[in-house]
Amino acid sequence: SDWCFTNCKKSNFTLKIYISSQQEISTNTYGTSYATLEFYSSDTGELREEFLGQRYKGNTEINFNEIPNADKITMIRQSAFEGCTNLELTSLPPNLKTIEGSAFQNCTNIKINEMPETLNRIGESAFYNCTSIENLEFSKNTNIFIAGCAFKNCSGLKNVNIPNVTINTGLGGYQFESCTNLENITLGSVGNPVLNMSDWCFTNCNKSNLILTVYTTNENITNWTNRNYGINNGTINYIKTN
Repeated sequence: SDWCFTNCKKSNFTLKIYISSQQEISTNTYGTSYATLEFYSSDTGELREEFLGQRYKGNTEINFNEIPNADKITMIRQSAFEGCTNLELTSLPPNLKTIEGSAFQNCTNIKINEMPETLNRIGESAFYNCTSIENLEFSKNTNIFIAGCAFKNCSGLKNVNIPNVTINTGLGGYQFESCTNLENITLGSVGNPVLNMSDWCFTNCNKSNLILTVYTTNENITNWTNRNYGINNGTINYIKTN
C-alpha cells in the first residue's frame, strides 16, 4: 500500500525493502515523512538504492566530507541534514536525483561546488544559508528544476553556472535571494534556452560587478527587456538560442 507507514515519524526510522533485481524502484515513500528507505536485492541481498531520511538532522557532531553509502543514494529527503553545522561535505552522491526541501538548510560548512549529472530537482530552501559554498557548477546533460529559496542567503557564493535549468516561476521565487557576493551567473546554454524565470530570483544580489547571462529565445529577449530579477546593480546579458 502507498500509505503503509503514514504517521510513522521517528527521525531514525529505517525501512528496508527487498525486491527483485529486475524490479524498478519507484519514488514511493509509503507514507513516511522522515524515514530512510533502503532497497535491497532479494536475489543477492545487496543494497541497490537508498532514500536518505532524517537520521542525521540537527546533529552538530558529524563532520564527514562524504555521505556514507554515497553511491547508492538517489534521494536526500526533507531536512535530512538541516542544522548539521559541522558537516563538511565537498561532494554529493554521484547518482543523486532529488534533493528535497531544507535538506541542507543551515549547513554552514559544506563546500560542494559541483552538482551530480543525475540531479534533476532541488527543493525549496534546500541549501538555505549554506554560507561556505563559493561556486556551483551544474551538468549540461540534465534539465534541473530549482524551487523557491533553494540557495537563499548563500552569502559566500560567487559563481553559478546552470546550463540546463527550469526555475520555478510560481509563488516559490527568490532562488538566490541575498547571495550578496554573487559576481557571475550563467543560466542556460546554446541549445538549452531558459524558458521561464521568477521575477525575484536574485533579490538583494547587489554587487556592482555582478553579471547575469541568460540564454533564451528571441521572443523572450523581447518580452524580458525590462525585467531585472531583483538585481539593482550589475549587468544582465541575453544571448539568443533555440
